[in-house]
Amino acid sequence: MAAQGPVTSWVHHHRCHHIYSDQDGDTHSPHLHQGGFWGFIQGFWHSHIAWIVNVDWQPPYKYAPDLIKDKLIRRIDNLYVFWVLLSLLIPGFLGGVLTGSVSGVLGGLIWGGAFRIFLVRQITFCVNSVCHLWGNELFTTSDMSKNNPIVAILTLGEGWHNNHHAFPNSARFGHYWWQLDLGWFFILLLQRLGLAWNVKLPSSDQLQPRNI
Repeated sequence: MAAQGPVTSWVHHHRCHHIYSDQDGDTHSPHLHQGGFWGFIQGFWHSHIAWIVNVDWQPPYKYAPDLIKDKLIRRIDNLYVFWVLLSLLIPGFLGGVLTGSVSGVLGGLIWGGAFRIFLVRQITFCVNSVCHLWGNELFTTSDMSKNNPIVAILTLGEGWHNNHHAFPNSARFGHYWWQLDLGWFFILLLQRLGLAWNVKLPSSDQLQPRNI
């Protein structure tokens, strides 16, 4: 409903990014362009949004064979357009019900639907661009991933991106008490409700800043 592509496609490109992070083959690195100011602008633009039109969104999805075999995921993927339309229609419907007017319907469609999708996408794109350019590194990884507290707040935790690249299998982004990660609390809730399982976390020993 965030209109960021079918699940299998999203996972495929994300895994590709981790395999080739900030190297040739990375789907959305800001560091693969020529040097200088213009190269920086090109890299930022590519990593933030231009990569979307430069990648193949069609199968086969080389890096997501497990999801291709999952019948439930395939059903969700096949209904992708439906979910996006539903995410537009629900705010429009609520706007109409709450105001009893056509303008309420349009307002819901525009602000609760289209603008929400635009805003969430821009915030998500900042993880690809901003979090590979500005921030700090608690862990020395093989890429240029950064922890950016501003992006972390906007993304409910995903901005602790250096942490994520150090421990890509971890369900938690913010590994320390001062790293706010509201997404982690939502995963905990799902786990308590039996809707999430095999939740993985790094050990306390692994969390000692070190080379990855």
